[in-house]
Amino acid sequence: TTTTSPTVATSNEATTDDVSSMDVDEKAVEGASSAVDRAISMGDFTRAIKTVQPTAKREGFAIAPDVSWQDVGALSEVREELKHNVLEPIAHPERFRALGLEVPAGVLFYGPPGCGKTLLAKALANQSGANFISVKGPELLNMYVGESESRVRQVFARARASAPCVIFFDELDALCPRRSSGWDGGAGGGGGGGGSGNNVSERVVNQLLTELDGLESRRDVYIIAATNRLELIDEAMLRPGRLGNLLYVPLPSAGDRVSILRALTRKVAIHEVPVDAATAAVGSDVVELQRIAEDSRCDGFTGADLSALVREAGLSVIKELSAANELAMTSSSLNPDASVVVPVTKICARHFEMALSKVKPSVSPQDRVRYEKVRYYLKQGLSAIEALRLGYEDAYVNKKDDTDDDDDDDDGVDA
Repeated sequence: TTTTSPTVATSNEATTDDVSSMDVDEKAVEGASSAVDRAISMGDFTRAIKTVQPTAKREGFAIAPDVSWQDVGALSEVREELKHNVLEPIAHPERFRALGLEVPAGVLFYGPPGCGKTLLAKALANQSGANFISVKGPELLNMYVGESESRVRQVFARARASAPCVIFFDELDALCPRRSSGWDGGAGGGGGGGGSGNNVSERVVNQLLTELDGLESRRDVYIIAATNRLELIDEAMLRPGRLGNLLYVPLPSAGDRVSILRALTRKVAIHEVPVDAATAAVGSDVVELQRIAEDSRCDGFTGADLSALVREAGLSVIKELSAANELAMTSSSLNPDASVVVPVTKICARHFEMALSKVKPSVSPQDRVRYEKVRYYLKQGLSAIEALRLGYEDAYVNKKDDTDDDDDDDDGVDA
């Protein structure tokens, strides 16, 4: 019978305990190192900020548009005005407070349709870096009593909670139409029994006026509005301190049309004049944007018209490609060994010529005269309402009188 010594057993147990403790220590070290590797770093917070949105901004806010000044192309004078009226107050509000001045409420873009008013607002929102709320005119109107005013208050409350903030009202004439004077025998004008609808618009206008310069401060909230029907907006919105700063967005000149075409064709495949034109062969199909912009057929073109011109020229290329593919399929079926001519996949001068024969100016000559007259009278120091009245008379009433006089002279000659 073999008897194990207690001393030997104890030593074996001690050795086993030491080995187990060493394993535990190694696992603890490995766990600590892996925990350090899994620790939250500053880069994790930076990535999380891009995905987590504040509660106050989860409804009603628009992402800042990806539009830069390069996409605008022209309107350097208007951009300079925007820099002083909107960008400067957002970047340095302390300068206005040091002078004891109130921060400007905002600006109102007006001018012919398609001249880049909405594009300017998008570029301004991107350039300012402020929070951005985009409001389409009719979307605040509601059929239930009090709901429209509540939506207006909600928009300004969110903007104040996330100051500095820019609110953009597109098509302001649909949101702030002229209110009835109350002297014509009814509270709501308009025929067809539309008094209740007019009352809703009046209450919305009253609420907007209250938010713009009421008892409650705007707190670094800036307003940008756009319209092409300035004569339809209520007069109270156009006084100084509200949206009295009117910026005219004109029809582009020949030089502006060149800049706009370059901005529109930045990502478009066109057969343009090469940089080293002295050593390269310049054919008749090479696109010269300056010559297109200075073409008399482009007089009166807006930015939207120029965009339609580029689009129409691109459609001409697609039509040529479709016709060439059909011809190639027909030729290959008749003669499999025949060579196929692949048409050019760039916009050439002939495509612009075809587009110019289809695209026409969208602004009538009388409307152009009216907008230019309004701009002239505003520069002379007249109020917006007076400038609108005189501009309308010069463009339409006086023009009609001149036409009637010419007809009378013709009748006299015939007699």
